[in-house]
Amino acid sequence: MVNTMLMLAQGGAHASWESAPLETWRVVAGALAGLLVLAWVALAASRSARYRAVGVLGPSERERVSAAIAATEKQTSGELVVVVLERSDPHLSARLLAGAALAALVALSCALLFDSVPPLGILGVLAGAALAGFGLASVLPALARAFASEKQATRAAAEQALIEFHTQGLHETADRTGVLVFASLFERRAIVMGDKAVHEKVGDAHWGRARDLVLDAASRGALCEGLVASVAECGRVLAAGFPIQPDDVNELEDRLVVRRE
Repeated sequence: MVNTMLMLAQGGAHASWESAPLETWRVVAGALAGLLVLAWVALAASRSARYRAVGVLGPSERERVSAAIAATEKQTSGELVVVVLERSDPHLSARLLAGAALAALVALSCALLFDSVPPLGILGVLAGAALAGFGLASVLPALARAFASEKQATRAAAEQALIEFHTQGLHETADRTGVLVFASLFERRAIVMGDKAVHEKVGDAHWGRARDLVLDAASRGALCEGLVASVAECGRVLAAGFPIQPDDVNELEDRLVVRRE
């Protein structure tokens, strides 16, 4: 009898000894999942400033770009407009995916930290986390950008650039010499396009070079530098093909447009 009790006691102690590490790892894993959520949001918050057009292009940077546009317009009869947007599309699907991802991480953390959670409690946690993720992605562009489709980003920027070309009146110049330098921060896309007369003289290669000047500089956090270089490149080609004329009329205001969307 004594031996039997001793064996049972030893068996119970052995089982307890085995379960303790398992419980410890559950708590550690659950805490790490929670910390991952916080780190994810904190990183997105620290990077979201680069998607704010007004912040990226402050007053001094806007003056530099505007001066470059004015200098170009003095050398050519062409018309140049620069447009910088924070985003070309609301990207609702990206925000929804961000909410779903946050909900999944929170649910994982709860499952690891708590032995049992009522079904309604689980649903409440999931719904709350999904709404919180959607809201955070709406105010933190860097968070939403992680879930945005590159294909959709390309399409949205291309469509918006075409809209801007017409909205700014670049398709209405007398000699069809309008040029748009367009940058969309959320999509990380730049597009340079010219009207019919300009495009026939310079072709796609030039637009690609002017675009890459913006993209390369933006990747280094120097969007202003890239815009100025792109404007100068467009100005060089415009001045060669469409030099300023004595009776030249400035058909469009020399301007830099910076707005949220």
